[in-house]
Amino acid sequence: MASMIGLINLEHENDQFKELTYHRPIASIPFAGRYRLIDFTLSNMVQSQIHEVAIFTQNKYRSLIGT
Repeated sequence: MASMIGLINLEHENDQFKELTYHRPIASIPFAGRYRLIDFTLSNMVQSQIHEVAIFTQNKYRSLIGT
C-alpha cells in the first residue's frame, strides 16, 4: 500500500466558541471531560491506516502539544 499523510488545517477557524477559544484552537476544546475534538479526527486517520499526520495552525497551538 502506498504511503499516505493526513493534513489537518486549523488556520482558518472562526470564533464561534468565543470564551472557549481565546487561548486555544477549536480542535483542542474538551469533549466529555476526557477527549479533545481533534482526537476524533486523529482516531479516524489511524483507523484508515494513516499514521503520518501534519497539523497546520497559525497561532494558539500550545494546547495541541501534549501527551
